[in-house]
Amino acid sequence: MIAGAAAFTQLRPTAGTSVETSDGRTLSVGVETQNEMTAPSTTAPAPEAPTPVDTAAPTATAAPMDTAPTTTAPPTTAAVTTTTPQTTAAPTTTLPPREVDPIERVIVTIHGDERVVDAERELRLALAPAAVEIDGETGRGLLASAPAIAAQARSGLVDVVVLAIGAHDGDNPEGYESLVGGTLDALDQVGCVVWVTAEEVDVGLAGVNEAIRRQAERFEHVVVADWAEVAAQEDASALVAQRRERFGLLIGGAVRQCILG
Repeated sequence: MIAGAAAFTQLRPTAGTSVETSDGRTLSVGVETQNEMTAPSTTAPAPEAPTPVDTAAPTATAAPMDTAPTTTAPPTTAAVTTTTPQTTAAPTTTLPPREVDPIERVIVTIHGDERVVDAERELRLALAPAAVEIDGETGRGLLASAPAIAAQARSGLVDVVVLAIGAHDGDNPEGYESLVGGTLDALDQVGCVVWVTAEEVDVGLAGVNEAIRRQAERFEHVVVADWAEVAAQEDASALVAQRRERFGLLIGGAVRQCILG
C-alpha cells in the first residue's frame, strides 16, 4: 500500500452482474473480468494549437535616398524673332536696241549676165539676210530679158529688182535708151529697182551707161549702182575674187539705199 492512496483488490465480476458500491449505488458491469479498477481517466482536452508566429527574419527596409528635388526651368516666353533675308534685285541690264537690217524679210531678184553668174556667192553674202533669187546667163542683153522682167514685176511677188544688164548692148546705143525707159515703166509697181552700169571697155558701152543714168532720174524708186566708176578706179592687177567681192558689196549697198529712200 502506498501512503495516501486507497487501493484495493477484488474479484472482477462477470459480465452482466450488478455491484453495490459503498455509498449504496448499484452498478452494472458489462465486462467479463477486471483485475483492478482504477479511477476513471480524465482525458484533458487537446490544447489549442498555438498561433503560428512568423519567425522569418524581418525584411530590412532601405532607408529612403536623400534625392534632391528636380528643378524644372520655367518655359521661355520670349518672342521668336524671324529674320527675313534681304533680297537684292539683280541689276537690270538694258540691251541696246537691235539694229534692223533694212533688207530683212525682203525678196530680191537679180537679172543679169555672166557678172551675176560669177559673183553669185558674193551677192548672197552682201544681201543677207534678204531672200535672194538670181537669174543670170552669160551674154544676156536687155532685149532678150525685158519680157521676163516685166512679167515678174506684174506678179507682185518681188520687193526689189536688180538689173545687171547692158554689157552686151553696146552695139545699139541709140535705141537702147528707149528700151531702158520701157523696162523701168514696167517696173513702176515694184518697191525698188537697182540698175548696174557696165564696165566701159569700149565707146558703145559708155552710151549704154548714159542711157541708164538718164532714165533712172525719172523714177524716185530707181537707184544706179555705178560699176563702171568702180571698175575704172581698180588697179589692173586686182584679183578676180576681189572684183567679185566689190561687185557684190556695190549691189548690196545700192539695195539698202533704195529701200531706205
